Amino acid sequence: DPGDPTGDPATGERRCTGQDPLLLLQALQTLWSTRERQQLQEEAWRGFAALDDPLAGLLDMLESCRGRRGEGPSLEAWISRQLQCWLQA
Repeated sequence: DPGDPTGDPATGERRCTGQDPLLLLQALQTLWSTRERQQLQEEAWRGFAALDDPLAGLLDMLESCRGRRGEGPSLEAWISRQLQCWLQA
């Protein structure tokens, strides 16, 4: 059906209708650098809710961050913990 935004399940075709996890990651990276923790959490939870598959989105975000090293707490660990809290809420 051309009007179906989710694609044709019979052919395995699926169109992404939710937020792109890498765009969410980019937004979170920007907020992480500003230390605006309340705004960061709000954006993360809104983003998780907009993802088609939050767990697959988390994997995409973590894969994208692989190899980046920095000092202090990692954004990747924070995102993982926030998703866990969001799933339990």
